Amino acid sequence: HEAGFQNYKIVRGIPQRGFRIASVTSRDENREIKCDGLITTDPKVALTMCVGDCPAVIVTTGQRTPLMLLHIGAQNAADGIVGKAIDRFRHRFEIHPNRLIVGIGPGICADCYDVEWIRAQYGMRKDWEPFLWRDANGRKPHCDLRGYIVSRFLDRGVLARHISMARECTCCSRYPNGEFFLDSHHRAKTQGREGRFLVATAMGRQPWSLKRFFGWS
Repeated sequence: HEAGFQNYKIVRGIPQRGFRIASVTSRDENREIKCDGLITTDPKVALTMCVGDCPAVIVTTGQRTPLMLLHIGAQNAADGIVGKAIDRFRHRFEIHPNRLIVGIGPGICADCYDVEWIRAQYGMRKDWEPFLWRDANGRKPHCDLRGYIVSRFLDRGVLARHISMARECTCCSRYPNGEFFLDSHHRAKTQGREGRFLVATAMGRQPWSLKRFFGWS
């Protein structure tokens, strides 16, 4: 079992870069579900995913229920996974977006996310315009993926004060000893070490990650 979650029923989401959100309960213990979102109202369940540069996003309420864990990258963010997530809360649980609390985990920063395909695919869209630019000499592209994700939640009615975002970049953040803080798919393209890191969250307890990254109490 994942460290600190020995007393929970572990359910693992396997990201697909899509927008399927699976509802799970204790009966799904040890299942690996191909999806980019897990949601539960079961206090015995821990939701887990392995992610790289695309941030994991926790969506919940002040009562920590329902609890949702999302994997959000450029493609499914552009395709509307945030709207689908909020609609799940609104229509199935009658929870207005202004009651939702969102925590956006570590992800690749705009300085490191220098890929052309996002500009080529989404550069003409108004919603992407503030989050895509080039450096002063016009050569290196930049994409503020987490900024775009925040904008999607704001546009759907989540309050700015209810959104927290980790400062760490999966690609460039380091420990004081110089070791990289997290694994990064993008960094692996040049440095050769491929990997993912585990995100886990559950109701009924305050995971260390929420304190560490978001300051949630």
